[in-house]
Amino acid sequence: MKQNDTEKATSIITSLYFSNPENVEVQFNYAILKNFLNEKEVAKKVFRQLVTDNEEHTEAWLKLAELEYELGDVKSAVSILEQQKKKSEVNTRATYQLTELYFNERDYENSLSLISNYLQSNRLDTYASELKAKSLIALNQTESAKAQLSQLFGFWLDDAIKLLRLSRLQLRIKDYEGAEKSLAVALELSPKSLSVFIETIKLQVKQNKLKEAEKTIKSAEIAGFKRNTYLYILKGDIARGRKNLGAAYSLYAMALKQDEDNVVALMKLAQISHSDKLSKQFIPYLTSLVNKNPDAVLKRKILAEHLLTHEHWDKSQFQYQLLLTHPLPLDQRAIALNNLASIHIVKKEYKLAVTQAKQAIEITNTISGFFDTVGWALTLSGEAEEGLSYLRQAYSMSSSDTEINYHLAYTLAKLERKAEAIEYLEFIAMAPEKFKGVKQAKILLLELIK
Repeated sequence: MKQNDTEKATSIITSLYFSNPENVEVQFNYAILKNFLNEKEVAKKVFRQLVTDNEEHTEAWLKLAELEYELGDVKSAVSILEQQKKKSEVNTRATYQLTELYFNERDYENSLSLISNYLQSNRLDTYASELKAKSLIALNQTESAKAQLSQLFGFWLDDAIKLLRLSRLQLRIKDYEGAEKSLAVALELSPKSLSVFIETIKLQVKQNKLKEAEKTIKSAEIAGFKRNTYLYILKGDIARGRKNLGAAYSLYAMALKQDEDNVVALMKLAQISHSDKLSKQFIPYLTSLVNKNPDAVLKRKILAEHLLTHEHWDKSQFQYQLLLTHPLPLDQRAIALNNLASIHIVKKEYKLAVTQAKQAIEITNTISGFFDTVGWALTLSGEAEEGLSYLRQAYSMSSSDTEINYHLAYTLAKLERKAEAIEYLEFIAMAPEKFKGVKQAKILLLELIK
């Protein structure tokens, strides 16, 4: 198993199990193997038989609890761990496991209570202190979490990896001073650690300490990371912090050239490319990457969205149609269908818009924008009465959305329900014109009150 020779390990352990099915250690290792091979129900069955026959086999109990939780039986996992933590030899591990289970289930109060009780008699247990800090953070008890993390700093002064972990927790409560101290000591302990360099630079950029960030990047380059992809990204972040988007674009593109699958570089490049000048560079660049690798779904999705935002309707439609030929998570498929429907509305292809927006609703009916798209397309196609029912649904889900309010008012006006339309329009007229639908709403309101 250590040599990753799964086939040979499977053969040996399986052979042992079928020739010695009563042997406790053989049973245990067979269950471990089945779990490793993702045959979790089989593993659970073997563990369950093992602990039935050998109630004192604590390792098997802990593994069984882990499996029960993975398979969705939270109550069974909790019950096992509650029993096991009564045993002195596994009290610590069972407590950790149960605390983490509560935390994963977002039962932060129980998680905190359990680990706090444990710490009363195990004050030097730093892992337990870390678990407590995480629960305090989750409960927004910032000052208590800060104090807990400060204690850990003293315990972990000679461990760069743990200090790095500590800094990330400190950042979650915006304890920038604490995070800086942790990273500074970590860098002294590990002056050639790329992870510590990166976290230090990210923190300096976050605090707008751009000159310090540049110095740290130079130190990282001297330490042997001169052409590192992530350092190019961080240099881009510094340029972005200085509002030099052209330089930031070049640096993110350089990172992406080195690693075409780097999602961080891709996302940052997309985020800064919305000016006309950078958009004209970004579109052909990303198009070439997509053409080079037609199965690059994320790149195609970003390209389609960018083209939509910049009103390149035909090109965006083409990319969305290709995107929908690929396997996509259901929520992403629904968004792509709705965006495609929006393009059809712009092109006055209302029936196509209705069909595709309805397909989006069939996938998920929890997004107000999908109902808005169907309703608006129906209204524009001359089916205002039917459109109104969809727009009412959109409004019930997002009553403050100015565009939905405008579409609803427009539809009511089409149905000659002037007074109702004016009510919605007067609400929208108070909003700034940067919000969607506000400008059109003001024009319609003036027409209706003449």
